[in-house]
Amino acid sequence: MDAFNQTGQNDRKARRGLDDEGVVSVILHPNSASDPQVKKLQKALMDWINSYTHEDRLLVRDMANDLYDGQLLLSLLSKASGEEIPHHDFAQSEVSIKQNLQTMFKFVADMYHIDAQEDDDRWSVEAFYRKDLCAILHFCIALAHQFKCKTQLPSNVKVAAIHRLTKGGAIQNKTVMHDLTGDELLWASGNGGGDSALPGARAASTAKRDSIIEFGAPKSQTDVFDTLFDQAPEKLQQVKDLLQQFCNKHLNKLSVNVRDLGVQFQDGVYLVLLVGCCAGFFVPLDRFHITPITRSEKLHNVKAALSLMRTFEVEMSFVQPGPVVDGDLKSTLRVLYALFGKYKAVQ
Repeated sequence: MDAFNQTGQNDRKARRGLDDEGVVSVILHPNSASDPQVKKLQKALMDWINSYTHEDRLLVRDMANDLYDGQLLLSLLSKASGEEIPHHDFAQSEVSIKQNLQTMFKFVADMYHIDAQEDDDRWSVEAFYRKDLCAILHFCIALAHQFKCKTQLPSNVKVAAIHRLTKGGAIQNKTVMHDLTGDELLWASGNGGGDSALPGARAASTAKRDSIIEFGAPKSQTDVFDTLFDQAPEKLQQVKDLLQQFCNKHLNKLSVNVRDLGVQFQDGVYLVLLVGCCAGFFVPLDRFHITPITRSEKLHNVKAALSLMRTFEVEMSFVQPGPVVDGDLKSTLRVLYALFGKYKAVQ
């Protein structure tokens, strides 16, 4: 039995239809709620919002409870844009609060083309009203990017959120993974969107140190990926497309979408999740670093994924964790192709 069916399977279509399924609440997984990077992100956003709203004696102290009604964010938008935004002052009823939220979302869509529909429905009136912290964070991060927030946001923050649903008269829990931030240094430098971090070059001595731990049979001769990279770049793209489709088929169960194979598997988080999805095994969140910061944490994640692959008897060629962390596409493709070879028929 697929463990994700019981502990957290969800896909993007399901997330888009969560309101129809009867969401009762959305809360952060305890591991994510206590994650220092998530706390740092919230503080950075609150400091930034308060820099606009303190003159109105409006201060954010709790992201969900203070922002769900849109009052503070409308104040921020009015000051940041220089535009008056007609809305209900001191809205208290459900109707007036939801009208304010609709006004706010329409304003940012019309003025700045920040549209939740184009952004995978990551926020909505209903999500805000039920104090969905993930939706509120997604929206605030989009505003921070739009208005060039001077407070540095932490990069590559991911969270797991528990969606409690009513379906057929029963309560069900689904866990959804959310990418909150990307490479925020790119945003800060004005180069825009950070869905991915730039792979950094590493010294040869670092690679040598990482090669102490090796997975798979020793690589004594060239393999198909050496040939593809050297002699058949057009076929290489076809393989990349195939593997990307394979990854998204499984990771979409957790509302994760992969766009760059060389970058998005660097920290090992998606690699651990992909192995779990393919094998029908829920990997406990305390077994890996869900928001890795240091190189050692990323190496830990990649090693954990490769160890799981050995446990599930996935045959693969010689792979070192270090190059995967460094963004070496060839190494990453070898790992993904090994998973594809064993689980390509798994739905």
